[in-house]
Amino acid sequence: MKFKITISNFTFLFLFITQITISQTTYYVDASRSDNSGNGITWGTAKKDLQIAINGATSGDVIWVKAGTYLPTHDPFGNATPANNWDKSFTLKNGVKIYGGFAGTETQLNQRNWKSNGTILSGDLGITNSLTDNAYHVVVSVNLNNTTNLDGFTITKGYATAPGGSTITYNTRVLERYHGGGIFNSYSGTNFTNCTITQNSADCTNTDNDAVGAGIINNICTSTYTNCTIDGNSFLVGGASFGVFGAGMEI
Repeated sequence: MKFKITISNFTFLFLFITQITISQTTYYVDASRSDNSGNGITWGTAKKDLQIAINGATSGDVIWVKAGTYLPTHDPFGNATPANNWDKSFTLKNGVKIYGGFAGTETQLNQRNWKSNGTILSGDLGITNSLTDNAYHVVVSVNLNNTTNLDGFTITKGYATAPGGSTITYNTRVLERYHGGGIFNSYSGTNFTNCTITQNSADCTNTDNDAVGAGIINNICTSTYTNCTIDGNSFLVGGASFGVFGAGMEI
């Protein structure tokens, strides 16, 4: 009888694990699509905007992103037309793994070439190549665990520049608009892999506070950065605030 109970428990565990595996969904994103009307579950029905795919995903899901340039479309609260357009960002979701670097024909993750298929997350809102109307933070990662991944992206043109005290509170954490132009990472264990963080900036435009982490700010985090390049991030004004800390990364 004891032997039969053990087999029964094992069978239940196997079925439970199988159910979890089957429930995982892979979503596809392609900047060349005309809109987001596709269901996003094949390359042929891919979503146009990455944040739309993130919003529709749940923990355990995977998102594959085709080469191209993507702009944030929502603020961290899910608003497509926020009061301050510069609050738009790519806001990551707990347990969702996001991979860039696809040509748009792959059926297996190991078929992608993230080096050849450049996939750019850009804060270049408004006038193209004009920093002053760019997103404060390109990527926002708040209260996420280490099952969350961002892999194979260039993160660029965040413009974390605002007066001291200019903040939003998201998921109980305060996000200073003059910190973390590329990535604002707070109380998270998100894994960043094969990413380039470049040409982001930060500055406090008055004398009220410091500018911190032009490229990345990590605030009480356990994240890993694997095979990442952090280069060419800067404080554009600098002297207007008390100080500047961590042009590339602040921990």
